[in-house]
Amino acid sequence: MKARMLLPVFLIATLPFLMGADATVQARPPVLQFPPNGWTTDTLSPTLRWQAEGYTEVWVAPDGSQFPVMNVQLPEGSNTITVPTLVGGQKYRWKVRANPLPPGSGVFTWSVWSPEYSFTTIGTLPWQASAVVRPTSPVNGTLASSVTPTLTWQAPAGATHYEMILTPANNEKASIRFVNDIGDTYRIPGPPTWFGMMPDTVYYWRVRVNNATGPVGDDHPSWGPWSDVQSFRTPVPASDLLGPVTPAYRTTVQSATPQLTWSNPNEDVFYYEVQVSKDPNFVTDPARSVAPLYWETLHGGMTTPRNTYQISQRYPLEHAQNYFWRVRAAVPAAGSNPAPWGPVWSFHVD
Repeated sequence: MKARMLLPVFLIATLPFLMGADATVQARPPVLQFPPNGWTTDTLSPTLRWQAEGYTEVWVAPDGSQFPVMNVQLPEGSNTITVPTLVGGQKYRWKVRANPLPPGSGVFTWSVWSPEYSFTTIGTLPWQASAVVRPTSPVNGTLASSVTPTLTWQAPAGATHYEMILTPANNEKASIRFVNDIGDTYRIPGPPTWFGMMPDTVYYWRVRVNNATGPVGDDHPSWGPWSDVQSFRTPVPASDLLGPVTPAYRTTVQSATPQLTWSNPNEDVFYYEVQVSKDPNFVTDPARSVAPLYWETLHGGMTTPRNTYQISQRYPLEHAQNYFWRVRAAVPAAGSNPAPWGPVWSFHVD
C-alpha cells in the first residue's frame, strides 16, 4: 500500500520542477505612457515611455507593416527609449513586453505584449514614400472588355509623369515599357498604331509615377514605387460581323489565284485564320474529306490590301468550280478558347 502511494506524492512534489520556474513568475504586461495613443510627435526621434517591472522588449513598426524599425531588449528597470530617426509624416505602431528574468534564461516568463499604441511623426512623407499608384481597372484577374482595353489608376497629387510596363504571360521579351505625361488612363492602341494585343491572352501591367520637371533615368530618385502587378485576359472576338469585300458573295472571278479580302468592324483584330475549299463543310479529317483545304494563318495588317489572303501561284484553284471560304480571328496556341468561324462565303472560278 505504501509503495502505491509514493508515486503520486513524488509526481506532485516535483511538478514545479518539471514545468520549470518560468510557469510561476510570468510578468505582467507593461502600461504604455508616452506618446499618448494617436499622438503627433514634435521630433523624428521620439522618446517612448512605459511602466513595467524587470527586463523589457520594445517593438516599433510603420503602420501596415510587420517589419519593425526597432525590436530591442533592454536591461532591467529600463522604462524609456529614444527611437532612431524616423520618416517624417509616417504613422508608427509600438508595443512593449516584460520579463522578470534575464531574457536568455526565461523564455516562458515573458508577459503578453501590451496593447499597441500609435503615433505619427512630424512633417510630411517624402515623395518616394507617398507616390503610391493604385490600379483600378480592369479589375485584377478579370476578363477585359476588349482586346485593347483602357487601363485606369489613381495617381498621387504632384505627379508629372507615369511609366508603364505591359507584358503578355510567358513572354517577357514582348514587354513594352514607356513613359508619358501624367494621367490616370491609358487606352491600349490597336492596329495600325500597334499590332501587339492578341485575343484570349493574359497580360500583366504595373505603373509608377515621378514628380520630375523633365525626362529622367529609370533609377532617378524622383520615381515612386511600382504599383502592385495587375492582370487581365483579353476576350475572344466574335466573327458574325466579318464580311467579304472581294470577291463579293456568289460572284465569279476570272483568275485561278484570286485575292480574298474581308472586312471587320472590330479593328483591334489583325491576326486571322482563313479556310478555302470546294467543300462547304471544310472537313479536315483525311478519311472523310472530299476536297483539298487551304488553311492559312496570316497577319492582316501586313497584307495589301489589309486583311487579304492571296491564293498561291503554286496551288491555283480549279476552273469552272465553286469555292467556299471563311475567316476567324486567330487565337495564340496558349489560348484556351478558339474563336468561332465567321459566315461561309462563296465564289465561282470561270
